Amino acid sequence: MSVDGKSWALLNCSPDILEQIGKTKALHPARGKRHSPITSVILTNGDIDHIGGLLSLREKQPLKIWAAAKVLKQLSENPIFAVLDRQLVSLHEVTPDTPFSPLHGLAIELFTVPGKVPLYREENDMPSISRDGNTFGLHMRAGEAKLSYLPGCGEIDEKLLHDLAKTQILFFDGTLFTDDEMIKNRTGEKTGRRMGHVSVSGADGTIEKLQSLPAKQRIFIHMNNTNPMLIDGSAQHKAVAAQGWQVGADGMEFSA
Repeated sequence: MSVDGKSWALLNCSPDILEQIGKTKALHPARGKRHSPITSVILTNGDIDHIGGLLSLREKQPLKIWAAAKVLKQLSENPIFAVLDRQLVSLHEVTPDTPFSPLHGLAIELFTVPGKVPLYREENDMPSISRDGNTFGLHMRAGEAKLSYLPGCGEIDEKLLHDLAKTQILFFDGTLFTDDEMIKNRTGEKTGRRMGHVSVSGADGTIEKLQSLPAKQRIFIHMNNTNPMLIDGSAQHKAVAAQGWQVGADGMEFSA
């Protein structure tokens, strides 16, 4: 995301960040071989698919990482992330529900959402889904527009509905279409809920639970490759579209 088209902030940092940069001209080096327009990364949790790409952002130029206390602690305690030169890469602790500005003219707030600890920090077979400071969504404001981004969510409760009540553009966790999808496909042994994700369909699913929200644009993100709604023309893709949702895809652009 960018305000001026010159400096950019990332929402989380996937292990395939180099491929994403390669496909996005705006993120290509603009000045010199080691320059990058990426100046900030905002982390919503410590899952590998959100922090793994940080190891690729070692361009010997300033980079700010913004996250809540527990997420920063997970980075600091893992020695592999010492490869990020602390003279150039600074960690900034964010207080939930308190605005901060990773880019001039852009205000962001982190807010807790139901979730669980990252997989590599689990200590039992059934970690609880709770608002324990491990999983966050964020609100973004640029002018009068308000966008909300939640790539991971383990439960949709009344507080979450309240937090999203004024959102105009919503990016929401679309990991699995059905809770037992990976089990039925024989690609995994865990349900979506066990992994800390609400399913798209069903009485307790995202579409049903969030139907009362006023968001004008609703986009599913963070989808597992087993999710049938990724297939254009599938019954699941059509069902999602009929309810006013879009399925996120590479190269999508949004402006406010």
